[in-house]
Amino acid sequence: MASILDLFKTSIGKILIKKSEEVTGEQENKISTILSMLLPLTLGKFKNDIIEDHRDSLNEMLIQAPVPREFLQSLHEKSSKEIIACGKEYEEFILGKNFDKISETIVNATETSLENVEKITDLAIPVLVAILSIAKTRNNIPKYELEILLDSALGISSKYSNSLNSIIFSHNTDPNIIKDPSEIVVTQQKYTSKKESILKGFTSGK
Repeated sequence: MASILDLFKTSIGKILIKKSEEVTGEQENKISTILSMLLPLTLGKFKNDIIEDHRDSLNEMLIQAPVPREFLQSLHEKSSKEIIACGKEYEEFILGKNFDKISETIVNATETSLENVEKITDLAIPVLVAILSIAKTRNNIPKYELEILLDSALGISSKYSNSLNSIIFSHNTDPNIIKDPSEIVVTQQKYTSKKESILKGFTSGK
């Protein structure tokens, strides 16, 4: 079963890592480790936010994400500064209560400065929100099924797994063009049938 960590097999993931290198000076391996912790922990926080009665806020954020498809398509053209500015716009909801604990966990586990973890976070959050927003719109996901969307991104549920794959995977000469599902379904089967997600069993952001 696929998960958000399959992002690192794609050009979008590689662009995210490259831009993180540019703003932090950290090595690729360390950035990959930070992102592999940050993305699932953030999804887990979203699940906790729903439990804490913030479902409507999360739903609204995904609905109002500005042109998410165009954002991913032009990711390679955007400056790191632009993406970080976009990430900061999400801070009030995403990086609010309890997120400091996530940052602290990553800092301690990777021996990275808090400043650099925050920069990588601001780069990654707009990408994550765009992916979830496109999936929600494409599948007309109601707010009461947001947990299933998050579980699909975590590799726990398969319901929206194919849809998420069709968003993050690309094999175009221009690696940032997000193809329609019909163009990549054969390629996706190769990835989804080989192994289970390394996040199987992850059930919360605690």
